[in-house]
Amino acid sequence: MSARGSLPVLLLCLAGPAGAADVSALLRQMSLEEKISLLHGARDPAGQGQAGYWPGLPRLGIPPLRLADGPPGVNVRLEATVMPAPVALAATFSTEAARLYGTVLGREARALGQDVLLAPHINIVRDPLFRRNHTTFGEDPFLNGALAAAKIRGIQSQGVMAQVKHMAAYNGPDSVVVDERTLNEIYLPAFEMAVDAGVASVMCAYNRINGTAACENSFVLNDVLRGRWGFQGFVTSDWGALRSPLAILGGVDLEMPGRTILGRSGPHFTDELKAAVDDGRVPAAAIDQAVERILRQMDRFGLLERKRPSRRPQIDIVASARVARMVAEQGAVLLKNEGNLLPLTAEDLSSLAVIGPAAAQLAAGFLGERAYGFKHRLIPPLEALRRLAPRARITYSAGKDLAGEAVVAARAARTAVIFAWHETGASFSLPDGQDDLIRRVAAVNPRTVVVLNTGGPVAMPWGDLVPAILEMWYPGQEGGWATADILLGRAVPGGKLPVTFPVRMEDAPARAAGHPERWTPPAPPGTTGLDPNAPPATFSERLAVGYRWYDQENIQPLFPFGHGLSYTRFEYSDLAVKRDSNGVDVSFRLSNTGSRRGAEVAQVYLGPADAASPPRSLAGFRRVELAAGSGTRVSVRLDSRRLAYWSADERDWVVPGGARPVYVGSSSRDIRLEGAVPPPTTPR
Repeated sequence: MSARGSLPVLLLCLAGPAGAADVSALLRQMSLEEKISLLHGARDPAGQGQAGYWPGLPRLGIPPLRLADGPPGVNVRLEATVMPAPVALAATFSTEAARLYGTVLGREARALGQDVLLAPHINIVRDPLFRRNHTTFGEDPFLNGALAAAKIRGIQSQGVMAQVKHMAAYNGPDSVVVDERTLNEIYLPAFEMAVDAGVASVMCAYNRINGTAACENSFVLNDVLRGRWGFQGFVTSDWGALRSPLAILGGVDLEMPGRTILGRSGPHFTDELKAAVDDGRVPAAAIDQAVERILRQMDRFGLLERKRPSRRPQIDIVASARVARMVAEQGAVLLKNEGNLLPLTAEDLSSLAVIGPAAAQLAAGFLGERAYGFKHRLIPPLEALRRLAPRARITYSAGKDLAGEAVVAARAARTAVIFAWHETGASFSLPDGQDDLIRRVAAVNPRTVVVLNTGGPVAMPWGDLVPAILEMWYPGQEGGWATADILLGRAVPGGKLPVTFPVRMEDAPARAAGHPERWTPPAPPGTTGLDPNAPPATFSERLAVGYRWYDQENIQPLFPFGHGLSYTRFEYSDLAVKRDSNGVDVSFRLSNTGSRRGAEVAQVYLGPADAASPPRSLAGFRRVELAAGSGTRVSVRLDSRRLAYWSADERDWVVPGGARPVYVGSSSRDIRLEGAVPPPTTPR
């Protein structure tokens, strides 16, 4: 039986009623030159430092558009809230947190004069060293899609268009070879869920997919995105990602100019595109269609005849900060806590050594596609600890002298807390001798806590030497307060890893020993994704991405996907699995058997759909907060898509017959309950 996703298509209702402008009439009044002027970006005469500008057509009352980068905050020259990195949001496993996160971004984008937000970024993490991993939602397509849909709804509820990126299979290599089933099951589902959520725009990627540039890939953009999924919005190129005006036939509507590629500078949707129309290579109807797609989304968001209110909202700094702090706290992952060293006690605070530059200087974010925060709110963890625990006796050392003010301070203190930081994509190891620093401190103080500010997994050669490890990611402008809250027990960690932490780089599927075809080094600057001579990376691991690879190959990770401890304990019991014609209901009892309030992310995995499937795949999750000693019955609904696999023979989703294993647990490797999905009662 075929299985189309059951998420509702919400193309217009998110931004209010359909627009009133007569787009067809506007098109009839334009010359060919005017239409083409609406198919490429330009320089903003009132530049605000945003990523892009679309000039509009004043003669017909069509206003300009401003496009801002926005995965972790609105990136313009003015102050805006820097949110926790999206990987931290992913660690919350909370669609409500994602919606609120998106609402902050949308509200601040409106306040800052921006109309399109280049977010969310939902590419699948395949290689732990890809430098943009921290702006994605991790390695699982369902988690990516569920959080993306919620974030999009939040952004667009504020009257700002969301632009989901980068379609597709963009996660490091400049050219990829990927089979049809893997493309459909791993690299496309999150984009489909974004379309189902009503996203206004899609950004195509730099990389080549099976030999064809993503921004010229008619199969991906026309056949799948518009044909199979019914996408009604417009497709924008990544900046400088086009090679030719013929990309308009491949599915791109709007070209954004940028870097010089292979010695050729864009944009191509200018005189080159007009020449292609004049000589018959591009039909005039393709120009009309592209312009119409842009204008219809503008009309949907009230930018044409129904004029937007002239007064833009003010940034509510305190309200935004509240959401940023909540996400940072909910996304905190307690990786290790032997002897219940955390939270810190009054005795710990009476003699506490705080070590590392990230303690005194907040590692709010990383790289440039983000806001930079309100300066007066960039409070580092050390200052937050001192304010929240004014009676604490805290000594601080930056830890730069490995043999001096750090080791001495740690030896004299009851407890030591080391703040370690990492540059995502630079290496698998911590920079600046931090591994040695942690070893030396742990050698003189057995009560050593390591707080990590990273965008993904790092090597931990000192992991067995320290009893407690707390992953705070890049926690945004409120991260100092959030970190202090977690350390002091004012907030409880309930985050789960959205990516697997390997022991060694070679354990990751992209870097697996004996498979050099799976990874190629990045192309030289200026050739990203568009050099036809770039060697491809073959995704020969197929469906075994992330935790699926570790399970399939029986590799023990350092910390598995979905892992995260708490300051309390949770027990699972009484599993029930019921199937109907549209999916499956999985329910079970979850109890907090500890002495503190806590949050648990219960995860539901399905066993293999067929012989080519990985051992387990995430099919659902639910974040639950419970008071000490309390319990509740948790229900997780799995729609029919979760039960299906992509059949290359039928070119469709197929739900297999027979029973299907179902696993419920606290991580991909911490399974607490096992059952089975009953066979379908209707014919296949």
